[in-house]
Amino acid sequence: ARVVNDKLKLTADALYTQLRVNSRSNQLGYYTDPSDIVSATANGNGTVTHFVRSASGGLATDQIVFDSPRDAKTYQLALHARYTPDDRSVLDVDLSHSQAT
Repeated sequence: ARVVNDKLKLTADALYTQLRVNSRSNQLGYYTDPSDIVSATANGNGTVTHFVRSASGGLATDQIVFDSPRDAKTYQLALHARYTPDDRSVLDVDLSHSQAT
C-alpha cells in the first residue's frame, strides 16, 4: 500500500500462475460386432459381465496412444484507491484485469 497523503491511499496487486502438464495415455481396446454375440450375462446394474461370441465372428484390437500437453497461464492486475476527503465521506474504487490461457 502506498499512502499518497492523509486523504488518498493506493494499493496494487498482481498475480501470475502457470501450470504445465504433459500426460501420455496408452489404451488397449478390443472390439467385436454385436451381431456376433450368441449369449450374454448381466449383473444387477445391467452391466454385461460375460458374453459368448460365435466362432465365425471377428475380433479387432486397437492400441491408442496420445499426448495431452497443457500449458495454462493466469495473469491478474488490480488497483484499489481509497479517497477520504473528510471524516464523513469515503470513496473506494477497485479496478482489475485478468486473463487466462
